[in-house]
Amino acid sequence: MKIERRFQHLVVFSEDTISDALNKMGRNKRRVIFCVDSSGLMEGVLTDGDVRRWLLSSEQIDLQSPALAAANTEFTWAASTASAAEITSQFSDRIQQVPLLDGRGRLVGVADRDDAPLRIAGQEIGPDQQAFVIAEIGINHNGSVEIGRRLVDAAVDAGADAVKFQMRDLASLYRGDGRLDAPDEDLGSQYVLDLLARFELPPDDLCSLLEYAAAAGITALCTAWDIRSMERLDQFGVAGFKVASADLTNHELLRAMGRTGRPMIVSTGMSSESEILDAIEVLRSLGSSFALLHCNSTYPAPYRDLNLSYLKRLGELGSCPVGYSGHERGHHVAVAAVAMGVVSLLGAVSSAMSLVRRERLRWLSVAGLLG
Repeated sequence: MKIERRFQHLVVFSEDTISDALNKMGRNKRRVIFCVDSSGLMEGVLTDGDVRRWLLSSEQIDLQSPALAAANTEFTWAASTASAAEITSQFSDRIQQVPLLDGRGRLVGVADRDDAPLRIAGQEIGPDQQAFVIAEIGINHNGSVEIGRRLVDAAVDAGADAVKFQMRDLASLYRGDGRLDAPDEDLGSQYVLDLLARFELPPDDLCSLLEYAAAAGITALCTAWDIRSMERLDQFGVAGFKVASADLTNHELLRAMGRTGRPMIVSTGMSSESEILDAIEVLRSLGSSFALLHCNSTYPAPYRDLNLSYLKRLGELGSCPVGYSGHERGHHVAVAAVAMGVVSLLGAVSSAMSLVRRERLRWLSVAGLLG
């Protein structure tokens, strides 16, 4: 089961025409449309079977009739607060999608018996689609909005599908409110804090880069390192969340992201199979829409340690789209990953790879992305 919280492609207003509903049903490839009033109150469910019955019973067929005229108004539904088991119990051979309603009867989600395809900003991600290429920018803007814009422009010129940034609230992540002079931090932590303090953008500036990317015609994603950053990004309306490998076991953060209903791209670097399975269980319990990324967290990653053969196993574990987050030099491994067939999403691919350098934490190879 998967729960969709972004369901515009499944909804029409009750007064919209049957013709409009059929066109939308054809586009969503789900054979169902939910009819709501102007306040979002659920009024009916329209399936292709309902349309056939309406056609057979109508003395005069007029596809400009309201969609609600052909819809089933005595539909099966579940409360938005229902457990996964309670929602699952509503499925049958006839009912494959269950609308989730709040206390006022408004449609707030759609539970799908069969996993709905992962969509990011309306683009379907899956084995029958072209690889979805994400250009990792992270904090390679070095704290400069202007550099961030140039990196977005480079990703657009290279033909990437998306760019990805990072947002973190240092006070939430580190002891001593993330202060550089915190007495209980070792030199290693102080070094990292110094880099982050210099290269992090204030949330408003980072959101301006997300807006810039949208205006440039490229999808903008963001890694949220903590719940406060996640809430800011959700309020902004980010197209999807990236989960860092280090947070795969941060189930509190996974649950908070999952409840937003936004698509999630989850890296699995440094994780054991049991940890991956635990994270999958958390995401499944929320009906989250997600992809898993195979990842080696070394910068740069040695070829001998990449183990692309695990891509297949990762797909078996997650029953979801699987991608590759590449930290190695060159572009050959990313090409090989796509050629293996199970890869449908590439995050931080080697053609936009990041390298550790002394003067900054991460560096985007624009030349690699372009060529």
